[in-house]
Amino acid sequence: MSPARQHRERILAAQATNAALPGIAAPPPTSGAAAMAYEQMLLQLHEDRRRLHDIQSVEKKIALKRDLLPAYAAWVEGALTAGRESGRAVQDEVIVNVLPWLIDVGAYRDAIAVAEHVLRFRLVMPERFKRTPACYVTEEIAEASIAATTAASSSGSTSPGTGFNVPALLQLEEITEGHDMPDEVRAKLHKAIGLELARQADAASPDDDTLIAGFVPASRTEALARLNRALALNGKAGVKKNIEALERALKKDAPVTTATSG
Repeated sequence: MSPARQHRERILAAQATNAALPGIAAPPPTSGAAAMAYEQMLLQLHEDRRRLHDIQSVEKKIALKRDLLPAYAAWVEGALTAGRESGRAVQDEVIVNVLPWLIDVGAYRDAIAVAEHVLRFRLVMPERFKRTPACYVTEEIAEASIAATTAASSSGSTSPGTGFNVPALLQLEEITEGHDMPDEVRAKLHKAIGLELARQADAASPDDDTLIAGFVPASRTEALARLNRALALNGKAGVKKNIEALERALKKDAPVTTATSG
């Protein structure tokens, strides 16, 4: 897609929200250039979903989604920008179908940005999704984070950057706060944050002069609080051994004090 066409689609996606009331998702436009552009996007989406339906391999589906997503990037960017700047949005089927694709291909930061738009304007996910948007996004990303952190820990990686992005998880927590979901799902997010904080603390090198003073004990303390919260929400969260390991590590981190005689 040429830069000129990308710019045009960003503008038209924003114009599609003109008839919406602030804070309330409106039906998509039915006339004008924005409506025609939206219809073209829907036709493309229908064709791309048909192509995906014809593929049985999950791995190949994900590869195709990765190839397809750039064609929707400008439209999505325009819709999200309009939402942030004008507080307006429409029930955009492109947005709610692109969101799961982003999660499937591992583009989690982009997925969280789209999820924030979906949750803010209460867009309705496609009928095939049985979970609420907040529950769906939280569970999928938390599980991906747990898997990535577990794999990094199992491999013995000493690089803090090989796990998941904690700021992204904290942003996910922020945008889903106040949205109802099962305690077990919320527990997964606390577990994901706790495990990755603990892993990063374990991977930190004492010779790394870029670390903020107190990073390791502070990370472990927050990790312990997160895992205890996960356990409180779900007694079967699978974090008891991690909690015990953190408690032992924090005891070692504690400064040794010696009594002096006066």
